[in-house]
Amino acid sequence: MDSASSGNNYTLQSRGNCVIAAVFDGKTGEVIVDNSLIGGSSPYGWDDIFDYGMFTNASDLNDFISKYQENIDQNCVLDMHLDENTGSTSYDETDNNNDGTISGASWTTGILGKCLNFDGSNDSIVVSDSASLDITDTVTVTAWIKLDSLPSSGYDVIVSKVDSWWIVVEDDGQLVFDEMKHWADRIDSDAGSITAGVWTHIAAVYSDAGSYKALYINGKLVASSTTVNYGIEASNYDLTIGSYGTWNSFVDGMID
Repeated sequence: MDSASSGNNYTLQSRGNCVIAAVFDGKTGEVIVDNSLIGGSSPYGWDDIFDYGMFTNASDLNDFISKYQENIDQNCVLDMHLDENTGSTSYDETDNNNDGTISGASWTTGILGKCLNFDGSNDSIVVSDSASLDITDTVTVTAWIKLDSLPSSGYDVIVSKVDSWWIVVEDDGQLVFDEMKHWADRIDSDAGSITAGVWTHIAAVYSDAGSYKALYINGKLVASSTTVNYGIEASNYDLTIGSYGTWNSFVDGMID
């Protein structure tokens, strides 16, 4: 688990696929666990899956998340810290060996150790297709991003699995999560949600069983829906970070 401080906010992020984020504003804390808000009543009308808890300091918040870290790690299929700071391989910290091949992107200082800087022209990380990445039921994807610029038109892709799902930033600063086969399950934040030059934590959640999808920015729910029209389908394409496949919509900025 990694943490970062920013102003009066204390934000904790798990790199697994269960805890999305926790935010401490100096008074109370919130934790999002497996699509549910921990530390208050559920915003979705569901019973929270784990314990309730209210937090008045960052230490208590950290202890709470640590209780569930083992479960998170067991369910994580891809965990890239992007801290190698050398070479052309980004290593997967899970037992799935979903290592990525870096093309063009350069190492630099990130919000959590090191990260990769993408030039907006032809940089990407390619993770070869594997059975562990062909997820169609429940998916959570998180990342830190700091864009040098928003796309001049259309969108730039943060991460994609062609013909399955993607997360993109549009030219108006909207964050978008969508299944790609039918283009019917799009969910997006308000315009201006993503600002160039600012480190931002993003998370996307999809649950086929619960017919639920959501977007979080800096640990806060910014969009959700209980309508799933087609759902995510498996694909034989590689997973790519920083681009749509290796063809276009390249990110201009840093990903951690």
